[in-house]
Amino acid sequence: SRASDTPVSFFTERGTGRLFYLDSDVRTVRLFDPTVTGAARRTYRWISRLYVDAGATNLGAAYIECDDDSGESFSVRLYGDGVLRATVSTANQIMSLPGGYRARRWQIDVEGSREINSIIFAHAAPEIARLVR
Repeated sequence: SRASDTPVSFFTERGTGRLFYLDSDVRTVRLFDPTVTGAARRTYRWISRLYVDAGATNLGAAYIECDDDSGESFSVRLYGDGVLRATVSTANQIMSLPGGYRARRWQIDVEGSREINSIIFAHAAPEIARLVR
């Protein structure tokens, strides 16, 4: 079924991988339907928790894994110390990110309608290459 404007909680069923959510009315548990396409497909936005490194570093590479080639879009924004450092909207390709800075506090902001399987950020592209090839 279609999501409300503000789901308040999510649960993934072990074994099946089905995603359930608690609707904003806090009384209705709904099953998320990933087969909805086109105009009926809603956009999402997810913001990660704040990740804090022991020392300042630069995240220089990213990889966003998607199975489908639905034509749906997404945008993954990387914030370092509260400043937008990079935006990635290309799937299944190791991307180099801007350098010239170091940060300790990292956060990811994801928005779109395309299904994303995983998001990887690393210090350098070879770190990602070992994981995805």
